[in-house]
Amino acid sequence: MNKAPSIPTAAFDPNLRNKIGSLHAADPSAVYVMLDDDPTGTQTAYDVPVITRWDVQSLTEVLTGGCSHFFILTNSRSLSEPEAIALGREIGGNLKLAGERANKKIHAISRGDSTLRGHYPAEVDAFYEGFGLQPDLNVLIPAFFEGGRYTIEDVHYLEDGGSLLPVGESPFAQDKSFGYQSSNLKDWVEEKSGGRIAREDVVSVPIGLLEHQQGDQLEHLLQSVSPHQVLIVNATNYQQLDFFTYCLIKSRRSVNVRSAASFVASLLGVPPKPLLAREELVNPEGCGGLIVAGSYVPKTTAQLAYLQKHGSATQLMVNVQQVLQDDGSYLKHIQSQVSKHLAADEDVVLYTSRELLSAETAKQNLQIGQRISEFLVAVVSDVSRLPRFIIAKGGITSSDVATKALGIKEAKVLGQLLPGVPVWQMSAKSRFPGMAYVVFPGNVGGEQALYEAYSKLKNTNQ
Repeated sequence: MNKAPSIPTAAFDPNLRNKIGSLHAADPSAVYVMLDDDPTGTQTAYDVPVITRWDVQSLTEVLTGGCSHFFILTNSRSLSEPEAIALGREIGGNLKLAGERANKKIHAISRGDSTLRGHYPAEVDAFYEGFGLQPDLNVLIPAFFEGGRYTIEDVHYLEDGGSLLPVGESPFAQDKSFGYQSSNLKDWVEEKSGGRIAREDVVSVPIGLLEHQQGDQLEHLLQSVSPHQVLIVNATNYQQLDFFTYCLIKSRRSVNVRSAASFVASLLGVPPKPLLAREELVNPEGCGGLIVAGSYVPKTTAQLAYLQKHGSATQLMVNVQQVLQDDGSYLKHIQSQVSKHLAADEDVVLYTSRELLSAETAKQNLQIGQRISEFLVAVVSDVSRLPRFIIAKGGITSSDVATKALGIKEAKVLGQLLPGVPVWQMSAKSRFPGMAYVVFPGNVGGEQALYEAYSKLKNTNQ
């Protein structure tokens, strides 16, 4: 086995971002729509709308509202594959009609997981089927630099304990719903497509071509890839990725992109924004703060353990076995405990027990996750007083809490609390208008990250 490469060095060229922004300004009828399979795809964006509904009227309103980029939270990662396919077709059809009504050119980006979980390529193909378009270029960009995810010589890596680990050897590859074996993306595409896309039909952009900004060679490569092939983008920093993005937009090809969040930042064409300050995040009139953690990945478990050891918040564990057997009495008990502590102006960490329950099929595993998420939603829905802050940990958890417990139909991405940890501002029609909502991905940050986030927001009197 080849030795893993060393952790790459960050590099950023503001001139490339400016060039990308100029391309957007020259085409005011173009609108880029990020289809986000969970809310964490906003983790590199700011000053961008997020909507959680996709009927034709709602989409038309956003398209005619003057924004050139926005997110649609589909939460498709919480669905079975047949459900995700049906949803993709529905959104594709609705977005096509809305684009025609608004007289806008729609460019859709499928934002997926940087650790390769999700319904790829099924939901992406379904969207374009509904949209009535067959793209002539298919691109895969799972790099997410803020989270330590890099693609080098076609192998996708994640940073783990100060070194790079091939993603197929990580706990994420053992996911009960979206598990896989391959770290080499050429093999991964073949694996995830069930052999429909052969390894030989997956080509890649070498890092050297991007590093040395060899525009003519990249343009030739972009024009030579056929519609039945998939193009992998190797990248280890924003300077490389921004150069690819600039050339991709200039190519004017009809593009189907599946990417992680770093490509979204590159595509927006705006400079990085400093991390948000406490005063932008905390509601001083609130009573207590709430952290809701449903993610079960090892990274979240380690972060919870560190927070429990070093933090001052009240810890309330939700026993998953009791949730699955609950007749309603256990829910009432947890609701009363959360309400009691928040009313006393105490910060609360509501987290699920750490044992991972598994079933025989991926669909059944998703159903277990949905049942647990429904329980957490019911607890947050019962919170009647305005909290000082809310952090939701994990993609499915943060999506369901946002849409079902907090009534978020539209929000604005304010920026990031920590690198890769986005913050939304709730709209006037949500339960807590104007309040900041922290969407903390399950797979982001080191052991101390959740504690660092809490320390920034906590009640200073605790």
